Amino acid sequence: MQFFGTSGIRRVADKNLIQLALKVGLAVGKVYGSVVVGGDTRTSSEAMKHALISGLLAAGSRGSDAGVIPTPTLAFAAREFDAGAMITASHNPPEYNGIKLLNPDGSAFGSAQQKQVEEMILDGDEAVVTEVTDQDFEEEVIKSTLPVLVDLWAPWCGPCRIVAPVVDKLAERYEGKFKFCRLNVDENPQTAAKYRVMSIPTLIFFKGGEAVDTVIGAVPERVLQPKIDGLL
Repeated sequence: MQFFGTSGIRRVADKNLIQLALKVGLAVGKVYGSVVVGGDTRTSSEAMKHALISGLLAAGSRGSDAGVIPTPTLAFAAREFDAGAMITASHNPPEYNGIKLLNPDGSAFGSAQQKQVEEMILDGDEAVVTEVTDQDFEEEVIKSTLPVLVDLWAPWCGPCRIVAPVVDKLAERYEGKFKFCRLNVDENPQTAAKYRVMSIPTLIFFKGGEAVDTVIGAVPERVLQPKIDGLL
């Protein structure tokens, strides 16, 4: 399999792994109605946990944040849910992190379950919101031939987690017509400063390389959809 190994997903913790956590959440959330999510103390665990929960919520699942928790305790807590997800890389070096998916009985997802999740990720890859940075913002957003909605957020932001599933749902609906991106303001302060982002979530609409509209706060879909339609 492309993503899963013998102990789940394990790789260097970078923006690609955080994107993968979101995709795992989207896939798992389409099958399992309630999922408890915990993480270890690695510095990347919090961002990954929020990304995975955002994916769960976008898929219509109930994601519950168990906070920092040992894997055996998370496995025990999974008894009250349809599944569990542990953000951990176990004994791997500090720069690594990963995702271990668990059944309600505490056992790890079997190969058939992992294959199902992986196939769903690969099938839905194009609809996932693109993570952008200060370095690739011009290429991904300014030079885009499609109109773009950029969701500026941070892992600690509660309202950001509320609006994230709305953005993800719209990204799927407008696939191929409108581009959706997400930028972590803590890790990319230059772009946030350039567009004078004072509070988050801030949603900025771009067309032809120019910022043409801005929405601040965890607004519902009915606020964003007319703005998207107006730029098509």
